[in-house]
Amino acid sequence: MIVLKKRFLTQITVLLMILSLLSPTTSFAQGDIARPTLHSFTVSAKEATVGDKVKISAELTSDFNGIKYVTVHYTKPKSNDSNGKEIPLKYNSTTRKYEGTFNVEKYDRDGKWRISSIRVIDNQNNYYYYKDEFLDLNNYTINVYGTSFEDTLPTLHSFTVSAKEATVGDKVKISADVTNDVKEIRNVSVYYKNLNDSGTKGISLYYNSTTRKYEGTFNVEKDNRDGKWRVYDISVIYTNSTGDSFPNGYNSYTESEFLPDLNNYDINVYGIPDITPPTLHSLTVSAKEATVGDKVKISADVTNDVTGVKNVRVHYSTLYEFGQGKSIDLNYNSTTGKYEGTFNVEKDDHDVKWHLTSINVYDNQDNEYSFEGDPNYKYDESDTNEYRDLSNYSIKVYGTGFDDTPPALNSLTVSPKEATVGDKVKISADVTDHESGVSRVYVLYTNPKGNPNTYGIGIPLNYNSKTKKYEGTYNVEKDKGEGEWKIESIYLYDKKGNYDYREVSKSNYRITIGSPPVTKIELQSSSPKGNEWYSSDVNVSLNATDDQSGVAKTIYKLNNGDWNKYTKAFKLQNEGIYTIEYKSIDKAVNEEEVKSKAVKIDKTAPVSAASDVPKNKTNKDVSITLSASDKHSGVAKTEYRMNDGEWTEYTEPINSFAEGKNLVDYRSIDNAGNVEAYKSFEVNMDKTAPVKTPDEDDEQDKDSDDKESEIGSEKTEGDSNSSDGNKQVDSDKNTQHPVKVMEKNELPATATTVYNLLLLGFIILGFGGAVLYSGNKKRANHL
Repeated sequence: MIVLKKRFLTQITVLLMILSLLSPTTSFAQGDIARPTLHSFTVSAKEATVGDKVKISAELTSDFNGIKYVTVHYTKPKSNDSNGKEIPLKYNSTTRKYEGTFNVEKYDRDGKWRISSIRVIDNQNNYYYYKDEFLDLNNYTINVYGTSFEDTLPTLHSFTVSAKEATVGDKVKISADVTNDVKEIRNVSVYYKNLNDSGTKGISLYYNSTTRKYEGTFNVEKDNRDGKWRVYDISVIYTNSTGDSFPNGYNSYTESEFLPDLNNYDINVYGIPDITPPTLHSLTVSAKEATVGDKVKISADVTNDVTGVKNVRVHYSTLYEFGQGKSIDLNYNSTTGKYEGTFNVEKDDHDVKWHLTSINVYDNQDNEYSFEGDPNYKYDESDTNEYRDLSNYSIKVYGTGFDDTPPALNSLTVSPKEATVGDKVKISADVTDHESGVSRVYVLYTNPKGNPNTYGIGIPLNYNSKTKKYEGTYNVEKDKGEGEWKIESIYLYDKKGNYDYREVSKSNYRITIGSPPVTKIELQSSSPKGNEWYSSDVNVSLNATDDQSGVAKTIYKLNNGDWNKYTKAFKLQNEGIYTIEYKSIDKAVNEEEVKSKAVKIDKTAPVSAASDVPKNKTNKDVSITLSASDKHSGVAKTEYRMNDGEWTEYTEPINSFAEGKNLVDYRSIDNAGNVEAYKSFEVNMDKTAPVKTPDEDDEQDKDSDDKESEIGSEKTEGDSNSSDGNKQVDSDKNTQHPVKVMEKNELPATATTVYNLLLLGFIILGFGGAVLYSGNKKRANHL
């Protein structure tokens, strides 16, 4: 007898098979309408060693109930140990991703750790699996090295089977001598596979203390497939529920180790009655079009030469419209010798073309054979199914009362629009459905920044026959989670399962539960702030408070840099302008609006300069200009003082100087209060004419005065002012004429020469007179 794989392909299962090719494995609780979506998945490192923490991040969203938790399962290398590492990912409100760490421990097995699955569960306990067939998980493998893991693979000393051939009722004894010097073995499992089809047998071997081997039996049953059955895997299970697997020939876990050939332990099963596939001779439908109340007769001529046909079942569907399928049993009619049934058109059937997708034939031993005809699905043919073109047996349905229209939302009112803890929010919706009628209505409040476990609050609305509206009341409670909750959508269902939802988030219906934390910034410096500028290092402290759930963390950033977690006060030392942005998040995930503070630091004094300062004594009017510059905060003022007097703010050029020496100090001060070290310059003024001494001849004649004037004065043509400012008064015109009186050591060269000649003459005369006197005296003495 042939081993046939039993299946029951209703239209729903066909749909689910098709959808399973397009999306990951899913299970939904009643009432859920949206599945979690995995947008991205990352691991921070592809290699790691002891002590490393590999960050795992998944970006996931759920449009309805929120995500309850996410887990990632990594499988140990070189082992089929299903335990591996189960890593929970927790929601990070800052990155808005689910994050966790793969921690490499001292005794972890080294090698490649691969993800076997990513599981997402929402708040209604719907689960969603991502596996290799839906996402290439090999991209997230982590190669672990450098650990202290020590493992000894089990040793298969011997393997025996008591018979190489067997038939129905036989029990073939299997014995395995397996040991492991490190781990305690609980049992051994041997898996046989029929080489003619995909049928398998799993046989558990338990320890026999007498023979000191693991033993079990291969029981040949009547529904086993005949032919060779071959060992394809031996698994050793330990007492700690871990295990090692030894596939026949190649060990896929060690990736390098070949095992002894297990083909010598084949068991040839025989004596089981064989059957040939049933034969579908013909199929007819009595009509290609039908409406409500029509019964389309379906007739199939099917035979089976060995065990006979028990019944035939055909499946019609509208192709991928959920819930729109019909399974029709065809019973044997001894008069016609065919299997017959009817396609009954009902009021709620969809008025479209219904396609015959499969014909299932069951024999008297409940073996099943299928003729598959879905035009949009490719089947792999085997000895239990084959593909047939069934397109000629479609039935077009028309004129039914099929309802595929969801209810309509005519109006929505919320009172009050804004509420807080203790308030009662009344919600009223005018919803109609003129076909099957409204089944249920509810609104969904969401808090996008809230805890994922309390992401949504669903408020059911019940029909009020007086107002003819769907109404409900929400009592705002604190335990729903702090933050701002807004009505995101209203969901509408009719009695046929049609639904619709309308987004109303822009209507600004909101509930505020709790409030975000408040952060204050404190700036401290050894030098006081002047004109918004500091002249020394600034210590920055951020202090956050939250009256309800408490502060979870405070973060800040400088000059549009990255966000940093605030743990203690920090110092700003460099000159310049800083923009500090900061905010805090409380334990209920209420997030404070970003605040900012500008901090300006200038530690360098300005630089001043004086211009037009005379180098020597002067009798001219002097005007001195002071200027200053500052790189950061700018010059606040420049000031000066005369001869150690009081400081005066400089506003215009300095031009008032006393006769004699004038010592001027000057400096500048910037807007941060930095004072420049003062600088100095000197202005020596001499505008007073010299005074004549009494022994000078006041009675010099005019000619002598003119000569002396010609010798001692320097006039500028067309100008009455002399070079040094001394003046002579003209009594007739009452005017002053500049005169320069020459000192003795300032006589011109001509006068000096005359003076020297006269002096020489006097010396010669004096010497000659002395000689003459001496000669006359000697002559007189002689006489």
